[in-house]
Amino acid sequence: MNLGSVVAVVVLGASLSGCGVARQMEATDARHQMQKSLTDYKACLTANLTNAAACNGAKAIYEADLSAYEAQTGRTSSVSVRQ
Repeated sequence: MNLGSVVAVVVLGASLSGCGVARQMEATDARHQMQKSLTDYKACLTANLTNAAACNGAKAIYEADLSAYEAQTGRTSSVSVRQ
């Protein structure tokens, strides 16, 4: 193996490992966003005990963030929200 081949292998390996790091960071960001929107939704429900419909917007945001998180990670969430 010549020097050029070794360099190519090292560069390829480094770039592929970077893909894994970026994917992990995206999953972490998606998880944090999902958790934030869940917290916001629960706070809305707590503030509107007799009018859950007032939280439909917060619920939609949470559900979208949850779907994005699940798509990023390939996992499904077992989080339940009382209504």
